[in-house]
Amino acid sequence: MNEVGGLKPEQSTTFLIVEALRVGHRVDVVGSGSLYCDEQGDILAQGCTLEPDASTTWSNNEVIRILKDAASTQVNLKSADLVWVRTNPARDNRKWAHENALVMLGFVHDAGTPVINDPWGLQKASSKLYLNEFPLEIRPKTVVSKDVNVLKAFMKRVGGACVVKPLKGTHGRDVFKLKGEDSDNVNQILEIMTRTDYVIAQEFVPEATLGDVRLLVVDGELFEVDGKVAAVHRAPGGSDFRSNIHAGGVAKQAVITPVMRGVIEKMKPVLKRDGIFFAGVDFIGTKIVEINVFSPGGLVDAEVFEKTAFTEHLIAAALTKCK
Repeated sequence: MNEVGGLKPEQSTTFLIVEALRVGHRVDVVGSGSLYCDEQGDILAQGCTLEPDASTTWSNNEVIRILKDAASTQVNLKSADLVWVRTNPARDNRKWAHENALVMLGFVHDAGTPVINDPWGLQKASSKLYLNEFPLEIRPKTVVSKDVNVLKAFMKRVGGACVVKPLKGTHGRDVFKLKGEDSDNVNQILEIMTRTDYVIAQEFVPEATLGDVRLLVVDGELFEVDGKVAAVHRAPGGSDFRSNIHAGGVAKQAVITPVMRGVIEKMKPVLKRDGIFFAGVDFIGTKIVEINVFSPGGLVDAEVFEKTAFTEHLIAAALTKCK
């Protein structure tokens, strides 16, 4: 993960750790910036070890307490049965840590230790550009550029409203809905956004006023247990068009349509090819607008709405990948 000390009780990662311990597995939690390659070519990391204990009733708060208080341990990642990447580079300003961690985890993967998601696939999918790997009919028209004139020309061609956002961003930060290339302040907004990074301009999907639906996908398939789908509907809060929970959105039970199922089926070959075992796919209407491949959330809300132990089944699915 980003940093061992940064984990919170309510996060999906904590629930996954608790479930792995509950079923009897040792869990080593390490930070992305602690990885290093030694003279033998082994990939080592500093972190905290959690040992399964039948006498312990594991809870999220207990895991957090141990991670804060336990002594640091060294882990050889090539010796692990399974490595699970639960980092979130967009929420960490240490770009160096995440870029180099993925390369080193690629070495771990190539040495025969299963890594989910595949670190080489993560390098490709780490950018919102990854959306272009999928058929145009299942995603909005999109342009990615650092040139204000290119972005404005796209907005003019599309007509109507467009959504512009940073190529690498999270929590709905710096996301704008612009009504045409002649909107008030469009030049200022685009000039500021393009100063430091590429920007995505995406045609506005009218159903965005109703929010989005995050569907969780496991090994290329819709994550479904006994007819219940791991998904959450995120509705905008108040007058804000953004549905991100951190931007005031509200989580609700999702309705899964046959069209959504068909879209996931069309995505499957690419996700399988790139080793994207666990992902969150965000829908607005019938279109996919984003693919979350690092540490997708929504698992806990989906459990509450569907009254289904998705975490338990996700751990079981991940353990089938162990060497």
